[in-house]
Amino acid sequence: MKNLKFLTALLLLATINLNAQTLEWAKGMGGTSNDYGRSIALDASGNVYTAGYFYGTADFDPGAEIYNLTSAGSADIFISKSDSSGNFVWAKSMGGTNYDIGNSIALDASGNVYTTGIFYGTADFDPGTGTANLTSVGNGNIFISKLDASGNFVYAKSVGGTNGNEGFSIAIDTSGNVYTTGYFYGTADFDPGAGIFYLTSVSASYSDIFISKLDTSGDFVYAKSMGGTNYDISNSIALDASGNIYSTGYFQGTSDFDPGVGTFNLTSADSAADIFISKLDASGNFVWAKQIGGTDYDYGRSMSLDASGNVYTTGDFYGTVDFDPGAGTFNLTSGSGAAIFISKLDASGNFVYAKSMGGTNSNLGLSIAIDTSGNVYTTGWLEGTTDFDPGVETFNLTSTGGFDIFISKLSPSGNFVWAKQMGGTSDDYGFFIALDAFGNVYTTGDFIGTSDFDPGAGTFNLTSVGSANIFIIKLKQQGVSGFIYNDINPNCIRDSNEIGLQNRFVTINPGNIIAQTNESGVWVVDSLPVGTYTVTADTSGNWLATCPVTQIFSVTILNEITFAPDFGLVSTQPCASPEVSINMPFMRPCLSNQIVYVNTCNQYIATGALNNAYVDIELDSLIIPQSASLTYTSLGNNTYRFQIGNLNPGQCVNFTINCNVSCSAVLGQTLCMQANLSPADSCVFDTIPTPYPGDFTPCTIPWDHSSLNVEGYCQNDSIYFVIT
Repeated sequence: MKNLKFLTALLLLATINLNAQTLEWAKGMGGTSNDYGRSIALDASGNVYTAGYFYGTADFDPGAEIYNLTSAGSADIFISKSDSSGNFVWAKSMGGTNYDIGNSIALDASGNVYTTGIFYGTADFDPGTGTANLTSVGNGNIFISKLDASGNFVYAKSVGGTNGNEGFSIAIDTSGNVYTTGYFYGTADFDPGAGIFYLTSVSASYSDIFISKLDTSGDFVYAKSMGGTNYDISNSIALDASGNIYSTGYFQGTSDFDPGVGTFNLTSADSAADIFISKLDASGNFVWAKQIGGTDYDYGRSMSLDASGNVYTTGDFYGTVDFDPGAGTFNLTSGSGAAIFISKLDASGNFVYAKSMGGTNSNLGLSIAIDTSGNVYTTGWLEGTTDFDPGVETFNLTSTGGFDIFISKLSPSGNFVWAKQMGGTSDDYGFFIALDAFGNVYTTGDFIGTSDFDPGAGTFNLTSVGSANIFIIKLKQQGVSGFIYNDINPNCIRDSNEIGLQNRFVTINPGNIIAQTNESGVWVVDSLPVGTYTVTADTSGNWLATCPVTQIFSVTILNEITFAPDFGLVSTQPCASPEVSINMPFMRPCLSNQIVYVNTCNQYIATGALNNAYVDIELDSLIIPQSASLTYTSLGNNTYRFQIGNLNPGQCVNFTINCNVSCSAVLGQTLCMQANLSPADSCVFDTIPTPYPGDFTPCTIPWDHSSLNVEGYCQNDSIYFVIT
């Protein structure tokens, strides 16, 4: 009967889930010309920052008042700030008499506002009474701008050369360093200061990818390039907690994705465009690069990371495409037009899943975001009838006119949760999506004519003044959410390095509602009436609660997200799950600074910490280490020890070794390396044999997975044993 109740609860939640989003507000901004919203960012107070570009005179106060900005010539860049209710706070413009585009916006922890894009000629980047002119060298240069939280000028920098250059995406790390990606042609100077740091595209006629890093003052740190003899463009950049740099976009032909002295080529099929996903370390050194594609044109448009370092990408593809970048195959096939894809790789670039959404017309995924529970949100546009359920079921949305905006939500496993559309009889485009800490969903883009921005049964129309105008919308999600985590310390406080526990259950009363945690340790109930409830954690399977096993929470507002108490659990039989890998992708005799990559982890399936960990690495005698990102000691016999420290479940430490390969090595020769992570998992010690004998001596060394097989047979009057 308990199983029957559980199934009923799940079916009830699935029904409620499709109706758990409501329009909080929708705002329009613009004038009689064309105005475009391209990127959105949120601060900790819920303020909403938007960037894009506009022509002529445009009103940026979406309320009853008027706040006009007028472009200096052609298109100018705008940055607007609204409060959490969508009310006007300020708007700023930057530009000159030519064409100036804002493509991406990001914030630091202090609320400073960073943008990137492209400008032509001379443009003033001080939106106040002062002047801060930048002048492009040639056919458009990249700008990086910083304003404070009040919209006051801090700095503006330009990088580029005499050919085309454009910044498409910007990200800020916890130290305030600024990372930008996009494309450049020919030779471009990426040091915005008095120094010079040239990057040169492989072919002057085709674009290459750049990744640039500036410090918090806007001073040059480094710049890297990746590409080949055809078009290579990076559309999106993201950073993980360790400062690793991820980017996605597309490439044609053969392109080298190692920005250092090594080579790591990817080749697209039939010279069409393929998707790339690249990972560099915090210093800009190559870690890995993956490609996804088929025989047609496939584009990576946007990427995002979850707290575990999993990499999510969206974009569009044509025909049949293999979305497993490894040795396996996972094909998805579009309709007659482009289909939307959502791809998930782990932090090592290994395939997790891929999903597609599409129909007979063209559909584009332009932006992706991940919430704290690991749910996946995308926006873009749909044309005609499109199925947004990537599973075996069908959930069709049909555009009202040409293109409509969509917002889609998948679960952490990539299963359909809901999809919504907004638009009118003209063309409407969703360009960027962002989430706040309460699970509210924000989107910006542009619309033409009269469009309904209420994705539910109601109507909330906005009408553009002229042609295209900017929109910003906020959708509210309701429900109750909680978290169960592995409380290693154990103190009933979730620390940043304590991971969630998957497939744990809670019971909510009254109602006897059972919920299960996802792979991030989060459980969700999509709707509960206002009232007071108890939630009880399941501790079966050798777990002990470090918090009260039953706790109380209240739902006070029906249409808001309620956060229930978290539960810390600690295993009564803690086991580590050590894993180590070693890789040297480039190996050439007589060359120095060739990199060995080592990845050490206590895997997520672990229930206990791996303490005082160290790695012993044995290198071929022809591979000579010169330096490493971790300190090490030589043990002799070409073996080196690296101290790792303590690894909690789900925690990894990556490091690199710079090596020389001896001139005695021969091309094509196999050189061997071995890495061993110690101490071994204590759970492989057979300390208490079963069945329990009368007298035993526990093992004191770990089992190395070797075994003995004993066979016996009789021959004449003798018994023989064969041990293998």
